[in-house]
Amino acid sequence: MKTLSLLRAYRSLHPTILAGCLVLLAPLSPAQVAPAAPASPPAKTAASDEETITLSPFILSVERDTGWSANDTLTATRTKQALKDVPVNIDAITADFIEDLGLFNVDEIANFVANAYAPPTMENDNQSGAIAFRGLSGSTASRNYFRWYVPSDTYNVERVDFGKGSNSLIFGDVEPGGQASVFTKRAQMRNFGEVFAYINHYGAYRFQLDYNRKLGDKFAFRFNAVKREERTYQDASTFGLEGQTLTTTWRPLRNTMIRLEYERGDFANVRGFGGLAVRERSGRSRAFTNDRLYYTSDGEYIIRAQLPSADRSNAADGGSPSLLEGSYFDVLMRNAAGTVVGTNRFHGYPKKYNIRGSFDRQGRPFSVFSGTIEQRLGPVGLELSFNRQQQTAKRTDNFFSNVINLDVNGRPYVETELDEKNFGNEVNAYRGTAVYL
Repeated sequence: MKTLSLLRAYRSLHPTILAGCLVLLAPLSPAQVAPAAPASPPAKTAASDEETITLSPFILSVERDTGWSANDTLTATRTKQALKDVPVNIDAITADFIEDLGLFNVDEIANFVANAYAPPTMENDNQSGAIAFRGLSGSTASRNYFRWYVPSDTYNVERVDFGKGSNSLIFGDVEPGGQASVFTKRAQMRNFGEVFAYINHYGAYRFQLDYNRKLGDKFAFRFNAVKREERTYQDASTFGLEGQTLTTTWRPLRNTMIRLEYERGDFANVRGFGGLAVRERSGRSRAFTNDRLYYTSDGEYIIRAQLPSADRSNAADGGSPSLLEGSYFDVLMRNAAGTVVGTNRFHGYPKKYNIRGSFDRQGRPFSVFSGTIEQRLGPVGLELSFNRQQQTAKRTDNFFSNVINLDVNGRPYVETELDEKNFGNEVNAYRGTAVYL
């Protein structure tokens, strides 16, 4: 894919660059963020030295100094364990791997994992984000080991672990084939920032902001934001997302850590479809075949029961050959008696045409709040987590038939139905975990 613009600024941002990025992403959040200060190494104290010895058993290391390789995982036992000691098949996809290959959602990441499959965006009408493992129907990727119900964009993702096999069942309501586990970015006790911008020749774009700030020795916050729109070769086909995440880390006591995370966003999609076909033979009437009220493109209301019997059936029939761009097909024209009286040639439409139309809508507004308290009591580590999710799906499932029919007069027609859906869920989940040594 030809790239017109690509910009990355790592770690410590100049205040002017950061201010420009905040202006660019102003529609995403009304909050103001202070300019980044030059990065400085964390102060070395007796407490920090002690913490390097007694690391959290519930958190993977976020120091990205291993490139594409990962050393530890939580997926085997729900506590941190070396990958080399885990007796199950786990693929750990690190943040460096995600950034270097430009993988912007978990569906794309799944393409690099053996025996895992996620349908491409254009083929996923329900926007479920489900991943199938080893041919078994899958579920959406979990988020910090809480069940997640919307697709996962990587703007706030630190890492994704793919565990394969029935070991995934120990993590709750998932499928036995395997489970993808997403770990979000956490606030760190250091200052850094990153800006990412991307535009391609289809008109697609992506803008990201990642800003982390340390306030004192015990508190840090991290703000991530994204505004994206994916486009394809089809007209009016777009896949957009606006999302923001604010997360904090607070250490009020030496052995106590509190993490809070709030995320909100909205997917706004116009789905594309361009496959066309045509019936081999025309109808022998006006071909109103269903008992319903019709409204035609000519502005005419028709009640089928009030039509003459000759107009109520005898629809177009035969096979449905495809109308590819540059091709054509000669439809056999029949009269009311069924006699072939000629042909009518139909040419294929350009593949850039979107049969669904520009008023197709697939929205997914959501908001998520998570809170975690971690406490060490001697050799025992305790974790209590809470997750609240609110999500709504708004879909206009307008579907234009992709098969063109001709009536007895040679007039082409397709039928369409408009179906607007609004549904959602609200989930409150709790998790308590204890680990000894």
